[in-house]
Amino acid sequence: MLVRGFMRVAVIGHSSLNIAPAVAADLALRGFEVAWWPAPAEVAARGGLEVRQGQLLDAGRDGFAPVAAPGSAAAALAGAQAVVVDIPASELLPQVSAIADLLPAGVLVHAQSHGYWPAARLGAALPGRGIVFVDSSAPTHAAAYAEGVVTAHARRRGLRFACVGGAAIATLRLLYPGAQAADNALETGLESINLMVHPGATLANLAAFDRAAEAGTGFAFYGAGNTESAARLADALDAERCAVCAAWGVRQRSLRDTLAGLYGAHGSTLREAIAGCAFYAGLGALPARAPEGWARTDLQYALAPLVRLAEARAVALPLHRAVLGVLATVFDLDPWAGAPTLNDLGVNPCNAVPC
Repeated sequence: MLVRGFMRVAVIGHSSLNIAPAVAADLALRGFEVAWWPAPAEVAARGGLEVRQGQLLDAGRDGFAPVAAPGSAAAALAGAQAVVVDIPASELLPQVSAIADLLPAGVLVHAQSHGYWPAARLGAALPGRGIVFVDSSAPTHAAAYAEGVVTAHARRRGLRFACVGGAAIATLRLLYPGAQAADNALETGLESINLMVHPGATLANLAAFDRAAEAGTGFAFYGAGNTESAARLADALDAERCAVCAAWGVRQRSLRDTLAGLYGAHGSTLREAIAGCAFYAGLGALPARAPEGWARTDLQYALAPLVRLAEARAVALPLHRAVLGVLATVFDLDPWAGAPTLNDLGVNPCNAVPC
């Protein structure tokens, strides 16, 4: 779908996930007017991004994607009708708050992340500005980036998007063909793909990661780490999560079904679905210290809020509490320090869901 000149989009940030360059390049190839800030110097020098494996994207092709690289957030945001944010969960509120006065009234702001409640948190922290904050349970794009070149890895399909502060599904469908509306921001937070995938398999593979670190190698988390024990634990944790979904009146979609929807993974069991996920297989061996990086975000921004939501509805989460405690001890973290409260999510425990 070519929409040249139809919409001006500002892409803000650049995390290690490389969502910003992937989305900027895909939209630009499709004809959107895209500005990225802060972009690497090579993007400004070249006037855009080179795309490889573009058949995986909505653009469906490789090529040169013209992307502006202005020198300030103000210049990037001027006249923007939509804003795509690629900022880590721990930095989201301060960084977006710093540019909040520059956001045009009525603009859509899509905070791309693996869940972590970004739309709910932004809506609660920055109310009354006429901004529609949007999120989904995972980023739309996965890619590598180096020296002005974006190599696409995946375009996640079947995502549902939650809007806080207004309705924006029509615009979202222009940005991301096939976009679907979630019921609310609790749904997307409770379907955080990292919340579902990381904890159980990480706990089941701690020793393997330690041995890999000692040997100076990586570890195939989704390959050799996809054991029967890891899958059983993940399934049991998923049942607890679904109980919280039921208590708060949002849909209950299993991890296996989620992998099938996002990645086309096939298999009648969770272990088979992980083994049958081409995206996971393509990741290969992960760095031995990867779980500690996940834990620093997952425990504080996914598991701790999940426990708080469960407590508010008297749902027991013995396995999540145990995993939370073990991983916090192993990685020497305090998951409750700064973890979002229900108020931070815009949730009144006595009422329903974020509005």
